[in-house]
Amino acid sequence: MSLQDFVISLGLNHDSYYTLKRAGNLPRADEALLIARALGTTVEFLVTGESPAPNPADRVLDDIQALIERHRKP
Repeated sequence: MSLQDFVISLGLNHDSYYTLKRAGNLPRADEALLIARALGTTVEFLVTGESPAPNPADRVLDDIQALIERHRKP
């Protein structure tokens, strides 16, 4: 699939396509969100190439879930 086909499949217009194709231009925030979701990634990854830092709250929830699983009666 070409970039143009991909952009059009997201419902974006030709102006968006040409903006994305020009060197150094970034999509608007709403366009970046559509693109990231379609690619199964984050806007941060699209812009920086780096995954976002893990959320500390997620780690705590994972630890609690692990404790529950360990102490669950069979």
